[in-house]
Amino acid sequence: AVDDAGLRPTTVVALLGDHGWQLGEHGEWCKRTNFELGVRIPLIIRSPAHPASAGRRTDALVEALDLYRTLSALSFGDAAPPIEAGVEGADLSGLFASANAAPPHSHVFSQMARCPAAGTLGPESPCNSVPLVEIPYMGYSVRDDRWRYTVWLKFNGTKNRADWTAAPLGVELYDHEGDDGTDADAFENVNVVDDHDDVRRELFE
Repeated sequence: AVDDAGLRPTTVVALLGDHGWQLGEHGEWCKRTNFELGVRIPLIIRSPAHPASAGRRTDALVEALDLYRTLSALSFGDAAPPIEAGVEGADLSGLFASANAAPPHSHVFSQMARCPAAGTLGPESPCNSVPLVEIPYMGYSVRDDRWRYTVWLKFNGTKNRADWTAAPLGVELYDHEGDDGTDADAFENVNVVDDHDDVRRELFE
Protein backbone atom coordinates (compact mmCIF):
# COMPACT_ATOMS: atom_id res chain seq x y z
CA ALA A 1 0.00 0.00 0.00
CA VAL A 2 2.89 2.36 0.73
CA ASP A 3 4.34 1.61 -2.70
CA ASP A 4 0.95 1.99 -4.42
CA ALA A 5 0.54 5.42 -2.86
CA GLY A 6 4.05 6.45 -3.85
CA LEU A 7 5.00 7.06 -0.22
CA ARG A 8 7.95 4.68 0.18
CA PRO A 9 10.64 7.41 -0.01
CA THR A 10 9.02 9.45 2.75
CA THR A 11 7.39 6.89 5.06
CA VAL A 12 8.84 5.37 8.20
CA VAL A 13 7.28 1.98 8.97
CA ALA A 14 7.33 0.43 12.44
CA LEU A 15 6.15 -3.13 13.04
CA LEU A 16 5.88 -4.43 16.58
CA GLY A 17 3.86 -7.06 18.35
CA ASP A 18 2.71 -8.20 21.73
CA HIS A 19 5.06 -10.16 23.94
CA GLY A 20 5.15 -13.91 23.67
CA TRP A 21 3.42 -16.78 25.38
CA GLN A 22 5.02 -19.48 27.42
CA LEU A 23 3.82 -22.69 25.80
CA GLY A 24 5.30 -24.97 28.43
CA GLU A 25 8.72 -23.31 28.60
CA HIS A 26 9.87 -23.09 32.23
CA GLY A 27 6.73 -25.06 33.10
CA GLU A 28 4.58 -22.00 32.41
CA TRP A 29 1.52 -21.37 30.27
CA CYS A 30 0.33 -17.99 29.00
CA LYS A 31 2.36 -14.80 29.55
CA ARG A 32 2.21 -13.67 33.15
CA THR A 33 5.91 -13.76 33.94
CA ASN A 34 8.94 -11.52 33.70
CA PHE A 35 10.89 -14.25 31.92
CA GLU A 36 12.65 -13.30 28.70
CA LEU A 37 10.06 -15.10 26.60
CA GLY A 38 7.22 -13.27 28.33
CA VAL A 39 8.48 -9.71 27.92
CA ARG A 40 10.43 -9.57 24.65
CA ILE A 41 8.56 -8.34 21.58
CA PRO A 42 9.27 -8.27 17.84
CA LEU A 43 10.32 -4.82 16.63
CA ILE A 44 11.15 -3.93 13.02
CA ILE A 45 11.57 -0.34 11.83
CA ARG A 46 12.20 0.77 8.25
CA SER A 47 13.72 4.22 7.77
CA PRO A 48 13.88 5.49 4.16
CA ALA A 49 16.51 8.03 5.22
CA HIS A 50 18.86 5.19 6.19
CA PRO A 51 18.90 2.68 3.29
CA ALA A 52 22.09 1.05 4.57
CA SER A 53 20.20 -0.09 7.66
CA ALA A 54 17.82 -2.31 5.65
CA GLY A 55 18.00 -5.89 6.90
CA ARG A 56 20.41 -5.02 9.68
CA ARG A 57 19.89 -6.34 13.21
CA THR A 58 21.09 -4.92 16.49
CA ASP A 59 21.76 -6.43 19.89
CA ALA A 60 21.07 -3.08 21.57
CA LEU A 61 18.62 -3.12 24.46
CA VAL A 62 15.54 -1.10 23.50
CA GLU A 63 12.03 -0.56 24.88
CA ALA A 64 8.64 0.11 23.34
CA LEU A 65 8.81 3.44 25.21
CA ASP A 66 11.47 4.45 22.70
CA LEU A 67 9.06 4.52 19.76
CA TYR A 68 7.79 8.08 20.18
CA ARG A 69 11.20 9.74 20.25
CA THR A 70 12.56 7.43 17.56
CA LEU A 71 9.72 7.95 15.09
CA SER A 72 9.92 11.70 15.62
CA ALA A 73 13.65 11.72 14.89
CA LEU A 74 13.39 9.39 11.86
CA SER A 75 10.45 11.32 10.42
CA PHE A 76 11.76 14.86 10.84
CA GLY A 77 15.54 14.56 11.27
CA ASP A 78 17.10 17.78 12.50
CA ALA A 79 13.75 19.52 12.04
CA ALA A 80 12.05 17.31 14.64
CA PRO A 81 9.82 19.34 16.97
CA PRO A 82 10.78 19.50 20.65
CA ILE A 83 9.63 16.55 22.72
CA GLU A 84 7.19 17.44 25.47
CA ALA A 85 8.39 17.30 29.05
CA GLY A 86 7.73 13.98 30.74
CA VAL A 87 7.93 11.83 27.61
CA GLU A 88 9.99 8.77 28.44
CA GLY A 89 12.13 6.64 26.18
CA ALA A 90 15.25 7.10 24.10
CA ASP A 91 15.85 8.13 20.49
CA LEU A 92 17.05 5.03 18.63
CA SER A 93 17.78 6.82 15.36
CA GLY A 94 21.52 6.61 15.98
CA LEU A 95 21.30 2.84 15.55
CA PHE A 96 20.10 3.39 11.98
CA ALA A 97 22.92 5.78 11.13
CA SER A 98 25.68 3.46 12.35
CA ALA A 99 25.84 -0.20 13.30
CA ASN A 100 28.49 0.80 15.86
CA ALA A 101 26.40 3.52 17.50
CA ALA A 102 26.46 3.66 21.27
CA PRO A 103 23.55 1.65 22.72
CA PRO A 104 20.74 3.90 23.95
CA HIS A 105 20.19 1.93 27.18
CA SER A 106 22.44 0.06 29.57
CA HIS A 107 19.33 -1.44 31.21
CA VAL A 108 15.71 -2.02 30.21
CA PHE A 109 12.73 -2.67 32.46
CA SER A 110 9.47 -4.61 32.59
CA GLN A 111 6.84 -5.49 35.14
CA MET A 112 4.08 -8.05 35.50
CA ALA A 113 1.42 -8.43 38.17
CA ARG A 114 0.90 -11.67 40.07
CA CYS A 115 -2.71 -12.50 39.35
CA PRO A 116 -4.81 -13.46 42.41
CA ALA A 117 -7.61 -15.07 40.40
CA ALA A 118 -7.98 -18.79 39.83
CA GLY A 119 -9.54 -20.32 36.76
CA THR A 120 -8.78 -20.70 33.08
CA LEU A 121 -5.76 -19.28 31.31
CA GLY A 122 -5.53 -17.49 27.99
CA PRO A 123 -7.97 -14.94 26.56
CA GLU A 124 -10.77 -16.07 28.89
CA SER A 125 -8.64 -15.84 32.03
CA PRO A 126 -10.14 -13.82 34.90
CA CYS A 127 -6.65 -12.34 35.27
CA ASN A 128 -7.50 -10.12 32.30
CA SER A 129 -10.06 -8.17 34.31
CA VAL A 130 -8.72 -8.10 37.87
CA PRO A 131 -9.19 -4.60 39.35
CA LEU A 132 -5.95 -2.81 40.17
CA VAL A 133 -6.85 -2.66 43.86
CA GLU A 134 -7.00 -6.47 44.01
CA ILE A 135 -3.47 -7.07 42.72
CA PRO A 136 -1.43 -8.23 45.74
CA TYR A 137 2.05 -8.50 44.24
CA MET A 138 4.01 -6.94 41.39
CA GLY A 139 7.14 -8.26 39.75
CA TYR A 140 9.70 -5.70 38.53
CA SER A 141 12.46 -6.85 36.20
CA VAL A 142 15.65 -5.22 34.93
CA ARG A 143 17.77 -6.60 32.08
CA ASP A 144 21.29 -5.61 31.08
CA ASP A 145 23.45 -7.19 28.40
CA ARG A 146 24.05 -10.29 30.54
CA TRP A 147 21.69 -10.51 33.51
CA ARG A 148 17.96 -10.44 34.26
CA TYR A 149 17.00 -9.57 37.84
CA THR A 150 13.39 -9.71 39.04
CA VAL A 151 12.04 -8.69 42.43
CA TRP A 152 8.51 -9.43 43.67
CA LEU A 153 7.01 -6.86 46.04
CA LYS A 154 3.76 -6.23 47.85
CA PHE A 155 1.63 -3.94 45.70
CA ASN A 156 -0.82 -1.23 46.73
CA GLY A 157 -3.36 -0.94 43.93
CA THR A 158 -5.02 2.10 45.49
CA LYS A 159 -1.76 4.06 45.30
CA ASN A 160 -0.61 2.17 42.18
CA ARG A 161 2.83 1.52 43.62
CA ALA A 162 4.81 -1.22 45.28
CA ASP A 163 6.23 -1.14 48.77
CA TRP A 164 9.94 -0.80 48.06
CA THR A 165 10.77 -0.45 51.77
CA ALA A 166 9.54 -3.93 52.71
CA ALA A 167 11.53 -7.11 52.24
CA PRO A 168 10.96 -8.64 48.77
CA LEU A 169 8.61 -11.60 48.57
CA GLY A 170 10.88 -13.23 46.02
CA VAL A 171 13.99 -12.48 43.97
CA GLU A 172 15.30 -14.02 40.77
CA LEU A 173 18.61 -13.61 38.93
CA TYR A 174 19.37 -15.29 35.61
CA ASP A 175 22.60 -15.36 33.64
CA HIS A 176 22.22 -14.86 29.88
CA GLU A 177 25.88 -15.17 28.97
CA GLY A 178 26.01 -16.96 25.60
CA ASP A 179 22.31 -16.41 24.89
CA ASP A 180 21.90 -15.71 21.17
CA GLY A 181 18.10 -15.62 21.36
CA THR A 182 17.52 -18.83 19.42
CA ASP A 183 16.49 -21.05 22.34
CA ALA A 184 13.89 -19.46 24.61
CA ASP A 185 13.94 -22.41 26.99
CA ALA A 186 17.71 -22.73 27.47
CA PHE A 187 18.15 -19.87 29.93
CA GLU A 188 16.39 -18.63 33.08
CA ASN A 189 16.10 -22.17 34.39
CA VAL A 190 18.44 -21.73 37.36
CA ASN A 191 17.98 -18.87 39.82
CA VAL A 192 21.56 -17.84 40.70
CA VAL A 193 20.69 -14.92 43.00
CA ASP A 194 22.44 -16.53 45.98
CA ASP A 195 25.68 -16.86 44.01
CA HIS A 196 25.98 -13.27 42.76
CA ASP A 197 25.06 -10.86 45.52
CA ASP A 198 27.18 -8.12 43.93
CA VAL A 199 25.16 -8.35 40.70
CA ARG A 200 21.88 -8.43 42.62
CA ARG A 201 22.78 -5.29 44.58
CA GLU A 202 23.90 -3.45 41.46
CA LEU A 203 20.74 -4.24 39.51
CA PHE A 204 18.41 -3.63 42.46
CA GLU A 205 19.85 -0.17 43.02
